[in-house]
Amino acid sequence: VSATAFANLCWTQAWLPWLLLAWQAATAPDSRHRLAATGGLALVGALMVSLGDPFVLGAGLLALLFLSCSEALRRIREQEAGLFPLVGPPLAALLVALLLASPFLIAFRAYAPSSMRALGFNPQGVLVWSLHPAMALDLLLPGPFGDPDLEGLGGFWARATAPEKGFSLFRGLYLGPLALGLALLGALRRWPARWAMLLLLGLLALLALGGHGPLYTRLSGLPFFSSLRFPAKWILPALLPLALLAGSGVRAVQESPTGGPVRRRALALFLLLGGLLAILSLAPSTGLDGWLIGLAGEGAASLGPESLRVMRGDFVLAVGWAFIPLLLGAALVWAGGRRTPRWIALMLALLVSIDLGLANRRLAPTVPAAFYTDVPASARTLDTGPEPRGRVWVEDPWAAAVKLVPPPERLVDRFRWQRRALMGYVGAAHGLDLAFPKDTEQFAPVDYTRLRVIVESAPPREKSMLLGAAGVTH
Repeated sequence: VSATAFANLCWTQAWLPWLLLAWQAATAPDSRHRLAATGGLALVGALMVSLGDPFVLGAGLLALLFLSCSEALRRIREQEAGLFPLVGPPLAALLVALLLASPFLIAFRAYAPSSMRALGFNPQGVLVWSLHPAMALDLLLPGPFGDPDLEGLGGFWARATAPEKGFSLFRGLYLGPLALGLALLGALRRWPARWAMLLLLGLLALLALGGHGPLYTRLSGLPFFSSLRFPAKWILPALLPLALLAGSGVRAVQESPTGGPVRRRALALFLLLGGLLAILSLAPSTGLDGWLIGLAGEGAASLGPESLRVMRGDFVLAVGWAFIPLLLGAALVWAGGRRTPRWIALMLALLVSIDLGLANRRLAPTVPAAFYTDVPASARTLDTGPEPRGRVWVEDPWAAAVKLVPPPERLVDRFRWQRRALMGYVGAAHGLDLAFPKDTEQFAPVDYTRLRVIVESAPPREKSMLLGAAGVTH
């Protein structure tokens, strides 16, 4: 809620399931609402284009491509008629979507060539915040590397996995062994979209690895990919095929009788994941502990006994937490003979939801409502009077030799510190006309960004003159 920079990801992601549902309704051979579904597909497509996030939009187009190919192969194999609906409605929806989104596309075409983003990034800049393979532990365990919301003792310590604090991009990677076990069970069940979702999940996971995988290093120089930083963002749309696979696993349990092969398979998968957790719980007393400490990177040499104790304690605690829902899920599957299959499926889904909610509770709003309503004194000063008071220039606290407001350790206090320093989007959220705003320079015109570099590097006297020419009054 407080990370306003990620709102574009959340908004676009929210439409992704509807994109697949609209495609399914528009391309079904016996659909009685094909026209309405095609219109819905066009509307959702236009909204996703207009929201402007290429990661989720690209994943949605890949999903439609894989689903179309999978369904076409199925109909050909089973000699079913109706290949035209797989091509006609989606193409018509695409044309209408582009027409609806044309005002945004026209503005983008006019503005983008003069922006810094159009120049692209070098491969190193593109691969910043690649998802380190070790972060797969974060999918299985809740916060095994410490709390990303804290600095120092108890905070995130696996710095080598996420340079430049890239770990803050996704604090909610945890899915839990129960959800992952259900996804594995769903991957073994036959259902129409299985291979399309598995292929989509695998491709997006490879893209999210970025520089740590075999694919993205070859793509980083291409025109589309050279403008997109932070490959870790590909993991967000990958959660949809994973959720559908887990849903298929729940359906498999629901359709299977007590003691049936699917129930036995589910128990075997849960026990396999439980064994993996048991092995991980031994990490602090085995050679694996040294590998984990190595993830601290350059900071590993400075780790004292207290830091090691906290790190090992956090890791063992994360393993213990992950055990609980897995054991409860296994008990439900094993002892569910007196209950209906539908009841067991409902309890499994509820158990996963509770696990995700409790383990990811730190994803709740990190600042109180007053943060957005109490305007700082600097903003009130600029808002007084009938005429606008001009623009604001903010020295970067990180670059200053003396930090007037030292950065605090807790994230909630860090946001307040950023507001006092008028950093980043905080100033824009209060309606301040910031000069050269932090973290939005890649969307600024090239000349504007060059001027910012000149101003930042100029000595104080020349800096004041340049800021005055830029209309800065505060």
